[in-house]
Amino acid sequence: MRKAHTARLILVPLLLTANMASAAGPTRPPCGLSPTAGPEGPALQPQDVCAVEITQKGPITNPALQTPSELAWQHFSQLNAPAGNNLVKWQTFANQADLYVGNPNPSSPPTYPGLAKLRQLRIAPGRQRVLARGLDLLSAHSEASNECMPNGVLEEVRLNKDVFNFVVANKLWYVEGQVDAFNKGMVVNFPTTALEVKANWRPITEQEKPSYLWAKGSNGTLYGLIAMHVLSKDVPNWFWATFEHKVNPCYGKYLAPQDNFGFSPGGTMPSPGLLAMFNKYGVNKSVFANYRLDGAMVDFTDSEGAPIILGNSITENGFQTTASCVTCHSRATAGPNTKSFGQGRLSVFDKTGQSYNGTPDVNWFWNLTTKPPAAQFIQLDFVWSLACANQIGNPQQQCPAPPV
Repeated sequence: MRKAHTARLILVPLLLTANMASAAGPTRPPCGLSPTAGPEGPALQPQDVCAVEITQKGPITNPALQTPSELAWQHFSQLNAPAGNNLVKWQTFANQADLYVGNPNPSSPPTYPGLAKLRQLRIAPGRQRVLARGLDLLSAHSEASNECMPNGVLEEVRLNKDVFNFVVANKLWYVEGQVDAFNKGMVVNFPTTALEVKANWRPITEQEKPSYLWAKGSNGTLYGLIAMHVLSKDVPNWFWATFEHKVNPCYGKYLAPQDNFGFSPGGTMPSPGLLAMFNKYGVNKSVFANYRLDGAMVDFTDSEGAPIILGNSITENGFQTTASCVTCHSRATAGPNTKSFGQGRLSVFDKTGQSYNGTPDVNWFWNLTTKPPAAQFIQLDFVWSLACANQIGNPQQQCPAPPV
């Protein structure tokens, strides 16, 4: 009896120790360097994960899913290949303002612009001036200069011909066409060749010019590219990659960059693989080796259901630490009450002014309290630029991009 009693006394602390160890458990590697709130958003949560790439074994059959960093750099290289007249390829894409025109007339749809127009640098004076008009961006996100945001940052959105033609063919370039798509229960599904680029620029000096992709406005101001999002339909929920210039004030400061191909952590020289890619596409290495991949993503969560965080310190300034490209864009919608910019759509941000991340909520799109459930919105295949569509007869362009 005493031995059994003694054994029981010995086992208790061992069990307690085991339980304590189990409760502590392994810890996740930090997603970034944001233990407290700052100019890039609130502190990262312990469950947040960066767009971490797990090295695959065996043949690569789907680069978007298996080697996203390499595919991101491939898109970057192809898009920044020379296109003549001091332009790179993506600068020959249509501007969203060419598609979502003011005073739309369904009997006279827009046509893909010619090179003379495509060559213009047309960047709107700040994304907030455009977006805050109806998509609930809240005044918390301003383009005013802060620790991370340089003065005078401008933005443009470019669409390749396959995006442009799909929108026109499906009558989604004006609001009434989108409402009609909702009423018909249309499944919006862009072709696999669809590509969009969102670019941010800032004024630079002549001395800075050699290390930037640059463009000159009609007012003589010299602009340098400081951030670039690439959206491609490589997988059904799109492939998302974001890049920024290495000297941006908050590059890598609040969110850890994730790159398994182009640059090693803290590295200053492109990998041999990236150099070979630059050479293959004729990319100007002296310029584009100054850009860095923040990360690429194809999913809302990791295999454990933790939200994946990916953002750019410029494009997602103020909400980088809650950003998720794919979750945010899942809220690109149209509904029965969609009118002008932002009205009758899901908003970009939550009530705190931060990005949605993690798995989308079915209640965003469906009213589950009715029998049968009733659709509230159709999802616009992750394409936020469709929110720039105007109503018939309204001459005011919702997302203007005048020459600068």
